[in-house]
Amino acid sequence: MATPVWVTGDIIAITYPGAPGGNGAHTPEVRIAVETTAGLLTLIFQGRRTIDCVRVGDRIRARVVPLRRRGVLVAYNPEYTVL
Repeated sequence: MATPVWVTGDIIAITYPGAPGGNGAHTPEVRIAVETTAGLLTLIFQGRRTIDCVRVGDRIRARVVPLRRRGVLVAYNPEYTVL
């Protein structure tokens, strides 16, 4: 099992889920792009339609297990604090 690490960075983009597809099988997720000293990291919150406490420009600290998916560094459902 991978070891979680703490990362800190600035939120540069937030993507909210679209409407469900025709079959209703769309699983909502909010994606938050964070610029860290190590590069871009996308935080993915599955099952969420919104996260009210975060805004573009905020600084965030998150406990993540980073994974590379399709060449992009991502972390799913991290513990986080807005600084």
